Amino acid sequence: MGLVEDETGMIRLRTFSVLDLRDSQGREIGSLLTRSKRVALLVYLAVEKPGGFCRRDSLFPLFWPDLEASRARHALNQALHVLRN
Repeated sequence: MGLVEDETGMIRLRTFSVLDLRDSQGREIGSLLTRSKRVALLVYLAVEKPGGFCRRDSLFPLFWPDLEASRARHALNQALHVLRN
């Protein structure tokens, strides 16, 4: 399973066997793999809604079930900020 885009600056994500995340030049993006929730969020969004939309409030109970809504929203915003960069 994976997310593969063209050479417009997108990333390549492979989830079979070993998790492999690379930029458009083929360099490994290891810094993103250090936080399991970020990786889980990236894989979930790539597989669940490829090219589509996912409501933020539907992600809170999946990834931050123990946090109140405002703190979960903040955690999601931080994770998305890192993933976008």
